[in-house]
Amino acid sequence: MTKPSRSDAGAPRKPARARAGSAPRKAAQRVTPEVYNAFIAGVDLVSVRLAGAEISAASTPARKQLLPTVEQTARFAHEDEQVVIIHELTFAGRYEDEDEDDPAVFIRAEFEVRYSAAERMTDQIFAEFRRRNLPLNTWPYFREFVHAVLARTGWPVFVLPVYKAVGAPLSPSSE
Repeated sequence: MTKPSRSDAGAPRKPARARAGSAPRKAAQRVTPEVYNAFIAGVDLVSVRLAGAEISAASTPARKQLLPTVEQTARFAHEDEQVVIIHELTFAGRYEDEDEDDPAVFIRAEFEVRYSAAERMTDQIFAEFRRRNLPLNTWPYFREFVHAVLARTGWPVFVLPVYKAVGAPLSPSSE
């Protein structure tokens, strides 16, 4: 696989878990609706697989309110006429009344998502794609993974909400 392109503009990252070379690039210029819609018209999902995971739930849960946060990063590469995206999602649960650096429960899942695409993905297209389309393909898997891990580690299950893209919608194509 070729070296992945980073495009994590606006995505929060946990500094303690950051890896070398993972700093986000400057925000790419926004893609026009016509260019984005043309790209989407030629995209098909090929596969989604869990490529890596990390779980930290060393202690038993206290009977306190858990405040969950979810963060995500993504990168892409072109490989054999496909676009390969690595989408990492993390779930961290901290207790409401504690200011500890490490969360009480932490779940990370890394998904490898492959798409066939009629056109090459650019950084500008990816910036929009990672916000709008990618989570629609990975979010259901992550929701199920978090639910199952919490149940298997003895924590109360938490049902993640439906994924909603943030920001103003793209205008429909004028064609």
